[in-house]
Amino acid sequence: MSNTYTCFSFLGGMRFHILCLLILGKLVSLQGLHAQASRLMTIPDDGVFEKISLNLTSSNGDCFIESSPHKSLVSVFDLNGRKKIDPYYQLISDGITQKIDLFMRSESLSGGISSRFFIDNPNHKYQWGITLTQDRPLDITMNYVYGDSRVDLSDLSIERLHVNSGNARVAIGYFLGLPNKIQMDTFKVKVDLGTLQMYKPELSCATNIVADVGFGKMYMNFGNQLTQSSHIKASVGAGLLEIFLPKDDLPVIIYLKNSPLCKVKLMENFTEIEKNTFVNASYHNQLDHYLTFDLDVGLGNIIFVNDSP
Repeated sequence: MSNTYTCFSFLGGMRFHILCLLILGKLVSLQGLHAQASRLMTIPDDGVFEKISLNLTSSNGDCFIESSPHKSLVSVFDLNGRKKIDPYYQLISDGITQKIDLFMRSESLSGGISSRFFIDNPNHKYQWGITLTQDRPLDITMNYVYGDSRVDLSDLSIERLHVNSGNARVAIGYFLGLPNKIQMDTFKVKVDLGTLQMYKPELSCATNIVADVGFGKMYMNFGNQLTQSSHIKASVGAGLLEIFLPKDDLPVIIYLKNSPLCKVKLMENFTEIEKNTFVNASYHNQLDHYLTFDLDVGLGNIIFVNDSP
């Protein structure tokens, strides 16, 4: 049978590949920017707390986030020297967990809005950067309103991660190819009107990936480095969810709940084993690890794309 419910343009997939190439090609490590950057604040690691809970809120502005081997829990840097960044934080502790509420904002809200299309601009410069400790388990919530953010999760120890992109553009993933150091319980991502791009989410070692797409766009680009089974539950309202998979490497099963008004396209190597249940060829090999997708789509679009060269 045909796995295409509705004809769909492949341009969205091409756009994502171009965006990923720009992300990987033009962005350098924040460690390399430290010589040009000025440190705005640092929360030192005094060795007292076993875990870190970080709640980051960014009202606008462009942000670069990655891990750091330095002995600090969180550091914030001004990357463009304009000193328009206004970080503010609160610390609350219970003796075991250090809770950090970090608020980031720049002077002009309009600047955050007008620069939303930074990925298409090779001359884009981030306004501020954040480094996170590699030495403590992390529970992270990131809330974005406007602006653009690139988050490299490589070499961190994240137990739980929630990302709300609002009307921002967020690229998040394992750009250095280094997996999460511990098993993650839940990797939750939400898009309202913005765009969120996930790169190699299988390296999160997340038992559960939860995705919520309102009117925006979300792209999941899976690699072939699956080390455990993962359950992906996604709900799409009127937006777009595009999922890139290696053609034959990852065993996948899809449970689909759709409506007459939605658009869904699967890859050619998927077969329907029962009503609205699909598997690819690798799923029949009875491998130890596989991806399970529970998809619920209303008015929106879901596309599975072969990411093999």
